[in-house]
Amino acid sequence: MLSVKQTIDKYNLIKKGDVIGCAVSGGSDSMALLHYLLSIKHEYGFDLICVNVEHGIRGAESEGDSLFVEKFCAQMGVPFYFLKADAPSYARKNKLNIEEAARNIRYGYFYSLISENICSKIFTAHNQNDNAETVLFNIFRGSGLKGICGMRVDNSKGIIRPMLETPKAEIENYIKQNNIEYKTDSTNNDISYSRNYIRKKLMTLIEKRFNG
Repeated sequence: MLSVKQTIDKYNLIKKGDVIGCAVSGGSDSMALLHYLLSIKHEYGFDLICVNVEHGIRGAESEGDSLFVEKFCAQMGVPFYFLKADAPSYARKNKLNIEEAARNIRYGYFYSLISENICSKIFTAHNQNDNAETVLFNIFRGSGLKGICGMRVDNSKGIIRPMLETPKAEIENYIKQNNIEYKTDSTNNDISYSRNYIRKKLMTLIEKRFNG
């Protein structure tokens, strides 16, 4: 993935001796990122761990996704860090929607791994398409200028998005070329989730109307 390497080099995202935590759900983007980081590990001189969160939303399906990621890591010799959570209970207790609750839990775990020096930073698999969706989502929520700018490659707190300037199509090509296995989240097609509605409904219309 040439654009990922270009982003890493442009922003100096990897330093020799880093311990990088790769956030992996088992989905296509995160499995592609984990695969790619493994391929450049020796070139850049960093150590790699895998970070997986099971949010307790999809029952046996999401548990199976976590086991899939754990098995892959065992085969590749990547240390596996896992958190099992109960996002629905957390959402009810804190009066949040399920998406916000899952994100809070996930990022809380990421920051704890960084603060405990288990890793120096966490790489997530957000891509260019995700960022476009985030901008729309923030606008619809009534965001200020910061939200309209979308996600940053580096949030300055140790969360890094090296694929943020990479189109989804490039990631899909990489997956095909390398025969990367991945899991598909059944809730991705549920448009009751705001992000899914934007992705499945609005983005499709926008891309048809405004090519590129």
